[in-house]
Amino acid sequence: MCRAGCNREETPDHISQGCPRTHQRRIAPHNAVSNYIKRGLENRGYTVFDEPIYKTSVGNRKPDFVALKNKTAFVTDSQIVGESVDLKRANQRKISYCKDNDEMIDQIRRLHKVDEVSVLAATLNLRGCWSSRSVDDLITKTRMLTQNDLTVISTRVLIGTYSAFTLFNKSTWRSGVGA
Repeated sequence: MCRAGCNREETPDHISQGCPRTHQRRIAPHNAVSNYIKRGLENRGYTVFDEPIYKTSVGNRKPDFVALKNKTAFVTDSQIVGESVDLKRANQRKISYCKDNDEMIDQIRRLHKVDEVSVLAATLNLRGCWSSRSVDDLITKTRMLTQNDLTVISTRVLIGTYSAFTLFNKSTWRSGVGA
């Protein structure tokens, strides 16, 4: 059982992806990935909108960012998944979440006056391994990132994972105990 008292088996996936003891450290690597990509795109001449909210009949949709260039909007969402998760499937699910929502796509077209809307995902696991589709979309097809960028982002994810494990092992906080 998990030493944080969350009634789950204490595994690397649980510690870095689900344990309440490491919640803040779980969010930081995701934000580091998104912010790194956003800054890179701004430096390459894209106009970037941070966490826009699109109201649809099935609820609000809030991608990490929408980047505009040459009458094309790139809707991008990043995610860091556990090591037992199928990267290809997780990446496709993330893309489908936005791409299959015609209302959101239409709003983006109208709001940003673009001809094309492309939905992308930056999907990595907690060990910094990339989904091959993410690499293909972000480097080969759109040239939004370079191979060096992938290395930097993977390193940031690894640092985040290490940070979560360090916090977990140093903390005495337990679920349902005290305050």
